[in-house]
Amino acid sequence: MPASPLPPPRSEPAAPAASAALTRAWLALLAITATTYWLGGAQLPVAAGSMVPVLALCALSFAKGLLVILEFLELRHAPALWRWLVVGWLALVLALIALAYWVGRW
Repeated sequence: MPASPLPPPRSEPAAPAASAALTRAWLALLAITATTYWLGGAQLPVAAGSMVPVLALCALSFAKGLLVILEFLELRHAPALWRWLVVGWLALVLALIALAYWVGRW
């Protein structure tokens, strides 16, 4: 039987530092999610149709996306090109959402 070209799967547990970093990222994601939930339901004293809550939600979404990209997709240690492409895609999508909201207010 020919040898398999793939190495055998590693059965090592994640390093404690990596596990702690993922736990911190997960807790941060929970906190940002709770903040966006509160912000979405809060009756903020801003003018109707204001861009302030939309921009705040986009900024929080960017923070969440960045955490997922760097920690859970493990692009923190990937080549810079891949990291910038994925982060740039996230920024572009959020900018287009904010632009669509701003144009739709007319």
